[in-house]
Amino acid sequence: MQRNNDTLIGIVVALCLHGLVVFLFVLSSLFSMAVVEPEAKGEPVQASVMISAADIKLAQKSIRESVAAPPPKPAQASQPTPEPNPQTADTPQQTQAQAPVIQPDSVDQNAISKSAIEQTQEQIAAEREARRQQAQIDLTDDVKKQEMAENKQRLREKVQAELDALQFAKSAAAKRTRQEEQKEQQLADLRQAFPMSAPSKTSQVQAPVGNPNANSDLEARYIAAIKATIQSNWRHDGAQPLERCQVEFTQAPGGLVLEVIFISCPFSPEGRASAERAVTLTPLPYSGFETVFKRRQKFTLCYPTEQCEK
Repeated sequence: MQRNNDTLIGIVVALCLHGLVVFLFVLSSLFSMAVVEPEAKGEPVQASVMISAADIKLAQKSIRESVAAPPPKPAQASQPTPEPNPQTADTPQQTQAQAPVIQPDSVDQNAISKSAIEQTQEQIAAEREARRQQAQIDLTDDVKKQEMAENKQRLREKVQAELDALQFAKSAAAKRTRQEEQKEQQLADLRQAFPMSAPSKTSQVQAPVGNPNANSDLEARYIAAIKATIQSNWRHDGAQPLERCQVEFTQAPGGLVLEVIFISCPFSPEGRASAERAVTLTPLPYSGFETVFKRRQKFTLCYPTEQCEK
């Protein structure tokens, strides 16, 4: 709408300028005509209207601008204003003003907000405490589970160690039984090969007459020979240095050991098996020591020998 008004004003201004230019031309032509006036004394006076070149240029410029101005655009059709359609309600409109409240609300909204904030903080604190207690419970459960797993592992190791010891004892007992059976068989073979009879004069070794220490020297050499044989057979398995293990063994004529009994021995089961094997591995010395031969002998196993004899 504003643009249409501006266009209309421009057209009016252009028409006024054209009218002014035409008026000036007409006025100039009228004044240029000769005017007959009453004669007066003196020389006649002639008057004329002069239009300057600047005025003419200004008028031409106005004409060009009015010609170059775009034609006015047609006015757009305005949208029709919708008719009001008031809404209707089932409840009739209130005709009287609402009566004032005699007892205003006495609840303090600030107190309510503060109470709500305090309740929220208490709830947050309670949730934190519940999470902390749950974490403590979970940690305690983990510790208990770890202890139970360790106890089970120790129990399995203990049971396995007992089973291993039992298996080793069974193996040692079976081995000892086999060795005893072999010794009995060997003894039976020896008895069959050499029947028991009174020793002949040629087989007896008599001490020289007039030397009472001969038997004691022979017995000392016999004990030393037994000691050397057992020490050479012993591998010290399962025994600690300077530990003393006293055994008693029974042998048959010929040096074959039939039975070994531990009198006092701190060795482990493996050490006792090693000590028994050292005694029974080979026949003990017999030839040349018939006169000092004893079926039952006691012997102490200990190493190193030099320190044990001190």
